[in-house]
Amino acid sequence: MLHPDFYKNKTVVVNFWFIACRPCIAEMPALNRLYDKYKSDSTVFIGITFDDTTKIKKFLETTDFKFNIVSLTQEDISAFKKISFYPLTIILNKQSVVRYVVFGRPAGKKQDEEIFDLLDARLQKIVKE
Repeated sequence: MLHPDFYKNKTVVVNFWFIACRPCIAEMPALNRLYDKYKSDSTVFIGITFDDTTKIKKFLETTDFKFNIVSLTQEDISAFKKISFYPLTIILNKQSVVRYVVFGRPAGKKQDEEIFDLLDARLQKIVKE
């Protein structure tokens, strides 16, 4: 994981996921679109999982996920993630304040569009703070 100073004055999008989580995998195309739209020196995208690095490498050979992937133990994740739902996406502003949290997937028929639109609307505002 990168040194904490790396995140200073940056908007940070954190997504908690794991390989066996079908909703997590299903939202990755929308998250990749978000990454493509906002990637910059001032916005960081991190995917946190408890899967081991060997599984992650194999998974990423067939599935595109553009976030910087960090593998932590479930205990480490539980130490700062008190919500047990997956997927979970958190957006922090440049002052490292949590500005938005969304967990689970939308229930509509166009879930990819809904999750993208939801996160896009929030991120547009947060990157300007």
